[in-house]
Amino acid sequence: VASGELLTFVDSDDVVSPTLVETLVSGLGSADAVMSGWPGERRTVPAEEAIASGIRLATLNTTGKLLKTEVLRTHGLHFEEDLRLREDIIFNVEYLLRIDDVVLTPERLYQHRPRPGSLTTGFRPNKYHELELADSRLAELTQHLHTPQFTSLINYLRIRSLISAGLNLHHPDSEIPTASAARLLRSWQQEMGSLPVNHGDPQMRAVGLLLKTLGLKGTVSLVHRLKQLRARLPR
Repeated sequence: VASGELLTFVDSDDVVSPTLVETLVSGLGSADAVMSGWPGERRTVPAEEAIASGIRLATLNTTGKLLKTEVLRTHGLHFEEDLRLREDIIFNVEYLLRIDDVVLTPERLYQHRPRPGSLTTGFRPNKYHELELADSRLAELTQHLHTPQFTSLINYLRIRSLISAGLNLHHPDSEIPTASAARLLRSWQQEMGSLPVNHGDPQMRAVGLLLKTLGLKGTVSLVHRLKQLRARLPR
């Protein structure tokens, strides 16, 4: 229903800078999108370059972005309603694949306010399948970009999804018995198969090595213990 030339998204329970729209609009120039919250100086890059860095930095959510409604209408772009998670990443990747240039700007003008029971904090009984569907859709959308480096990036994202789904089994609202959770972790790892991360930064490689060395069950247990320890530390 957006009727203007430009579009940005704001969730009702978050906080935005008073200069959000001003900064985004002033940065647009001749590009087809502006995306804030990227490290480094403001710069204009090919849209496909923004896809890889956005996946790695987890900056492809919908907020803090400025898009052109003409692009959305021309290509019939909508959120995919069968996706329950990462539909924002899919939406932005589909947009970026249809434009030439995007302005990346470092200003952090949008602040998320986590709340209990939200999509990111609540227990999700089908989280593994929801993430697997989104990751498969992303891999399909970007298959023409799959250099060895990009494949490592997709594998890294899949490993992060496995860990996230595994941590979900430890959620306070989860009633899944420990033995059943262990069986689920084994079956998920078998279903995913090998996910080598041979390229990328040290963190990416470390996550790949953890899965290869400890298996999914061991990796999830380690991350869960680290999160518990972090929660006990004074802030």
